[in-house]
Amino acid sequence: MTAVRDLVQAARGALRRRAEFVEDWFFGEKHALRGIAMCRIIVGMCVFTLFFTNFPQRSIVFGPGAIWADQARRTSTFPEIGLLSGSSVEVFSLLYVVVLLASLAFTLGWHTRIVGVVTLFGFIAIVGQNPLLADQGDNIIRLTLLWLLLMNSSEFWSFDAHRRLVQPGLDVDNGVDSEGVSALRSAWNSHPVLPATLTNGIHNVALAGISFQIAVIYIAAGMYKIKPELWDNGTALYFPLQLPDHRPFPWLSDLFTQSGVAVG
Repeated sequence: MTAVRDLVQAARGALRRRAEFVEDWFFGEKHALRGIAMCRIIVGMCVFTLFFTNFPQRSIVFGPGAIWADQARRTSTFPEIGLLSGSSVEVFSLLYVVVLLASLAFTLGWHTRIVGVVTLFGFIAIVGQNPLLADQGDNIIRLTLLWLLLMNSSEFWSFDAHRRLVQPGLDVDNGVDSEGVSALRSAWNSHPVLPATLTNGIHNVALAGISFQIAVIYIAAGMYKIKPELWDNGTALYFPLQLPDHRPFPWLSDLFTQSGVAVG
């Protein structure tokens, strides 16, 4: 009987220590701040590069001029199609420029949360206008932007980090600091306006979410590749590498595809 009691107490102690570890990890401090800052820069650059390179033909690719995609728009069930439905070329171009600049500001970390919201919804609205061009990579960018809005992605390598050093901020515990800075002014200066325990929890939950998302993507991709015959016989790699879009260095593609071991 004593042995059973000791075993139960040991199990309770182990569970208590595990719970304390989880609680401390989620609410003690924000994790992976440099990694999240780098993720912000990469995702922001992806959106900016996509919009910048397509700027001259923006209307034909995504806007009202893309009449070749009307059939796909009419049959699409995605709600973002209606966000810019019936908009003129001028309105579309104005929004396009706003999102382009917002993605650049997001990359540089200038008022990151505000421009992050503009980047997320602008990206959804514009890219969603052409269902024929959207792919899973766009979905990954959407989800990543959403997770980044919940995290402190401007702690490093950003204009917000510099602003926090030179501008006064709110004393979260007392509601106002010695210089009388309001919560709104503090938020504009990129200082925290919510208790650290709450923001730490939100940040780390989002970090766990984005990590899980990446793990699911790679696991699903790996499982997909080991099942179909296209991957077994090398067809899935060989034919895409013959497309001009996937041959920036033709000699390198040919060297790769000529090896049965490499493609199979």
